[in-house]
Amino acid sequence: MESVSYLVRHGHAGNNAARVCNGDPTTGIRLTAKGLAQCRRAASALWLTNVRTLVTSELPRARQTGDLLLRGHSAHRVVEPLINEETYGHFEGGSLDAYKLWCGEHGATVAPPGGGETRLAVLARFLRGLRACLAYPGPRLVVGHGLMLAMVRQLRRTGSLDPITERTPAHVTPLVLSDAELGRLVVTGLAGIARLTARQNP
Repeated sequence: MESVSYLVRHGHAGNNAARVCNGDPTTGIRLTAKGLAQCRRAASALWLTNVRTLVTSELPRARQTGDLLLRGHSAHRVVEPLINEETYGHFEGGSLDAYKLWCGEHGATVAPPGGGETRLAVLARFLRGLRACLAYPGPRLVVGHGLMLAMVRQLRRTGSLDPITERTPAHVTPLVLSDAELGRLVVTGLAGIARLTARQNP
């Protein structure tokens, strides 16, 4: 039987409640009471008993989610920085709404001032991270962030990427992909990013 990946957005966290940007793993933003409850409810799902590898981003809210979901399970734990939340530059710790407005005005190929990543660079990093996840034994649970899940859902639905506009996925709700499908989406996404980059830099 072909292996699968369960892609999950972390539980509701402090940055979600306050609508602030947080891509810095050192700031320690963790799950809220709502997020803890989401993880407790989800932890009883039967599919979790088959997970052999847990892959999370470096951010505390993702690692906390993975640990709560697999509490009592012997799955191998891996931390993968390539699936970290985007880096926001000067927007770090500030308004998420202001950051999204800035992205809409400046497009996917301009990096936020202060060392942030362009949207295209973030999506390419996510795709490389998901490709790296496929090297670990499955079934695997991959706990990341909203933009990564939105990217995968869009690729799955349309076969293309819109680097700016995304619908935020629900917390702790698995998106299940076979290894073959995830591998195809990674190839499709990276090819799409290459085309968008070439169009911006003729």
